Amino acid sequence: MNSEIEKNSVSNYDFDIIEIIKTSFKMTNGFKGIFWSSLGILLVSILVAAFLIGFIFLILSIDPEETGNIIQFILLPITAPLAAGLYMISTKYTRGDSVSYKNTTDYFPNMWKLAFAAMLVMIIPILSAVLILTAGMLFANEIITPVFTIIAIAIFATLAIAYMFTPQLIVDKNLNIWEAMETSRKAIFQHIFKILGLFIAFTVIVLISAIPFGIGLIWAIPAMHIGTYGLLYRIMFDGVELNSK
Repeated sequence: MNSEIEKNSVSNYDFDIIEIIKTSFKMTNGFKGIFWSSLGILLVSILVAAFLIGFIFLILSIDPEETGNIIQFILLPITAPLAAGLYMISTKYTRGDSVSYKNTTDYFPNMWKLAFAAMLVMIIPILSAVLILTAGMLFANEIITPVFTIIAIAIFATLAIAYMFTPQLIVDKNLNIWEAMETSRKAIFQHIFKILGLFIAFTVIVLISAIPFGIGLIWAIPAMHIGTYGLLYRIMFDGVELNSK
């Protein structure tokens, strides 16, 4: 695959789950401090912005219980570019580029584009699941309703994963919002079950790492980030082969 992606086109690729996991943990050396500092910037920014918005709502006598989802969307111009920065730190690190926690704020010039993309990425899976649940309610019985519920959950999870590379494709490949969403979806749908397997494997590793007082999370979470937003992204969209590194 060329480094520049043609609109909505995705070339064939493949990967080995075990190889990604092994390589991810090897690459955590020198990355952990950058990752946790970047994540800290993201979380502190969310907390401060949420507090300020909540304080304004309090002054305006707006019930906070009715504004939880509204605050989430109001925060998108802040959270979306910071999240994109965190993702791209992993991507650039796996490319061998020099990265720093300061790179977390690199994409604020794209904040409205990233915010709108993040809104679509959240809304589309939810609406799809709601439509399936609504259809299930029309034929409600003891068998059909649970089946439609399972289908709705599966569709929500699948679409949420399918659009995961949208922010990176916007800032890294300069695609527009819909092009980025479609390119991410098409790439992930090529090996959706293998990618789900990669996520399940990393999730199990993270859960096991949390057992000894959470110490293992220091390595496991950065490794998961490297493996997904770094190595997997490069295999899909940079056209690299992991065993060639």
